[in-house]
Amino acid sequence: MKVRKVFAETDEVYGAPRIHAQLAREGTDVDRKTVAKSMLRQRLEGISPKKFTPVTTIPGADPCKIPDRIERGWDRGGLNRVLICRHHLSSHR
Repeated sequence: MKVRKVFAETDEVYGAPRIHAQLAREGTDVDRKTVAKSMLRQRLEGISPKKFTPVTTIPGADPCKIPDRIERGWDRGGLNRVLICRHHLSSHR
């Protein structure tokens, strides 16, 4: 009943972590997971902020092309393999 009371006092905004903190401030010793289960049983759900989606690319921007200054020859030796170069070190100079 205390969980429902705190939930109503917060205009039905707080979720389990904040309700747990409020109950702790009021002197009620209860675990956060117990508060979460109580809210689940009573079908109480706090308001979640909009999901954060990080921006990984800039729309419309061309990706930068790094020039190959040493003009490597990329030899695709086989499926799922890339052979960059072959070095043969001889013992004779």
